[in-house]
Amino acid sequence: MEILDIKNDLARILYSPLNDKKLMLSDFLVVQDANEIIFAQIINIETSRYEDCNIAVLKFVLTYNPKTNSVMTYNGYVPSKSSELKYLNPVDIVKHIRKEEKVINWGNLLNTKVDLKTDLNILNDNFYIECDNKRSTQIINNNIIETLNELNEKVVVVDFESRFKNKCAKSIKLGEELKIPFNEDAFDYIIQNDIGLGAYENRIVVEGILLELQSYVKTLENRFLPFKTLEKVIEDEFCKTKLPEMGLFRNKLIKYSRQNLFAQYDSEISIINKYIEENNVTIVNTYRVDDNWKKLVLNSIVESIDTECYFVVILDDMNSNKKTLEKIYQNKNIKPILSTSYLYKENFYIKTSSSNGILFKQQQRSKDFATYSSFIHKLGLNEYIINGEATYDIPFILKLKKFDFERERMIDEQIKADVDSIMQRGSLTYFSNENYQNYKPLEKSSFDMKSFDERNIFEQNSNSIMDMTIEEAMNNAASQDIQMEPETQNLIKNEEIQKIKHDEKSDVQATTLEENHKIEENEHKNENETFIENNNISLEDEIVEENDFLIDNDDYQNEDEENDIIDSNMLNLLDVLEVNDNIPEETTISNEEDIEQEEKIFLT
Repeated sequence: MEILDIKNDLARILYSPLNDKKLMLSDFLVVQDANEIIFAQIINIETSRYEDCNIAVLKFVLTYNPKTNSVMTYNGYVPSKSSELKYLNPVDIVKHIRKEEKVINWGNLLNTKVDLKTDLNILNDNFYIECDNKRSTQIINNNIIETLNELNEKVVVVDFESRFKNKCAKSIKLGEELKIPFNEDAFDYIIQNDIGLGAYENRIVVEGILLELQSYVKTLENRFLPFKTLEKVIEDEFCKTKLPEMGLFRNKLIKYSRQNLFAQYDSEISIINKYIEENNVTIVNTYRVDDNWKKLVLNSIVESIDTECYFVVILDDMNSNKKTLEKIYQNKNIKPILSTSYLYKENFYIKTSSSNGILFKQQQRSKDFATYSSFIHKLGLNEYIINGEATYDIPFILKLKKFDFERERMIDEQIKADVDSIMQRGSLTYFSNENYQNYKPLEKSSFDMKSFDERNIFEQNSNSIMDMTIEEAMNNAASQDIQMEPETQNLIKNEEIQKIKHDEKSDVQATTLEENHKIEENEHKNENETFIENNNISLEDEIVEENDFLIDNDDYQNEDEENDIIDSNMLNLLDVLEVNDNIPEETTISNEEDIEQEEKIFLT
């Protein structure tokens, strides 16, 4: 790999996918020169005019300080073209992301088994999710909710489509336990949407009455009008004026009364805070609300929360607008986690108000996030990017999966119980789960034949033996005999018995060879000189000749046992070769000429 050119925080490198590391989009490289060490991310890959070579575009993302083993956002230093390039394992990046005890697991990095875990405070600064797929939105939100529940954090979920289900969550239904106040916003909504019919003069009269009531509400301590009080006021005004428009408005109030949407008492509004205090996860079911009331409902719920919590909701153009977002961001008690589609009108406002977020694959391409457009377009249906201050503005591509926290909890409890039982026996030293995940087995040492030297081993053994006195050596041998296991002693006894039988067998075979040797003596004498001059004859040739000789002398055996004869003779011959040095003195060749002949054969 080599750098072709550098411009600001981008660099183009030339590499061979056949010879170099197999680089993928979003992989990391180390760019190092004499001054700085920079971590860079691959944001684009394309072919080049060079054969079997590709061009990758790098974006400098982090500056590494080897003295403190820490990273910081890229400081703007431009390295030289001669900088050294190395592949960077994602683990070396991820370990700098997590800093606190409370963390959230986002799943595996793409094409790896490395989990990306960030500090929980990534959710504290207007976290957002952009996704066009409803199922993916539901999974990622459920994972976040489950994690917050495991960490004993308070969460409020406003569910307009009945998507969220959690065993540990407490559900509260709008229109039953929870109701919204008929406040200033409710008057504005009715004036804009519910008095548009009828004569212009009559509508002005109705609107004037509502504006007077709205002004009155502003003076109240709880700043809302009990709904039955409003119904009575409108009924009295209709009896006085007999205006058809007033009658239409009265009928709409009767319809709203049947929906049981508006509160009569302050406790029906503030009950949501009681649920938040008593439960980790509170789900507000609002899926039965008419579309034209969804904005008002969401605004009212946001304003009624005065307990610190995370606030999860899926937004669209029907249930929210810029005013809704302003109310959400202005409430200091809630930490919003907002999910939208790419077509949501107020996406730009959300992005400019947030520090961290998640991007899924978009169904229609847009010009947003132009720097990482190749990442977004590459994403699969179950893949997403997490990016923001918590990740040093590095986009990480992750694989979406649904976490089974109950199963993981059971596994953790079982592991803990097993470790505790082993520790009680004193056979295990406790180590943390983090150390266990980072544990790597020792690499197997490879045997280097080139550096192997028998003399080194002999010298080491000889030195250790020579350092001992005779008494120490005898005591050492005695202690080894005492410590020997029974199975090993039995094996040695069996080997001794087999050796005795082997020696008896070799005596018989040696006698047979002596007789056969005398028959061949004259032939060996004639061929002596030629035999010595031929240096290419190997030990295998001798074995074959002797093997054939033994087979020819076994004609008295039956034909059915021919294969057994060959195998037995081969074994006998190998035995003779192995014990040749152990032949008794009375069976060895005594003739001086024969001894000379043996020496000549040995030299060949």
